[in-house]
Amino acid sequence: MRVYTVHEPADPPADRIDRAEALRFVREGFTWTAALFAPLWMIARGLWLALIAYVVGVAALAFLASAIGLSHEIRTVVFIALHVLIGFEADQIQRWTLSRNGWQ
Repeated sequence: MRVYTVHEPADPPADRIDRAEALRFVREGFTWTAALFAPLWMIARGLWLALIAYVVGVAALAFLASAIGLSHEIRTVVFIALHVLIGFEADQIQRWTLSRNGWQ
């Protein structure tokens, strides 16, 4: 069974039809596209602050991994784990962005 959260803009239109068309649905659960193509997924959804955090986080992880001398295999596992985490938290990232923009 699929579960969604429904979000409405802060100032919804007065007309019922327009109000219904303005709703945003965010699906709960793991998101494969976010896990496999995190930056492109964030760009497509307009999650600019999350994209900046992702770029800074990946750069910091890469710098830290090279500074402590992690092997290539360990770095790969770390970045795969990061992308799996993004896949699990994709719905929460979307809800956070919507609530920051005044959606209820």
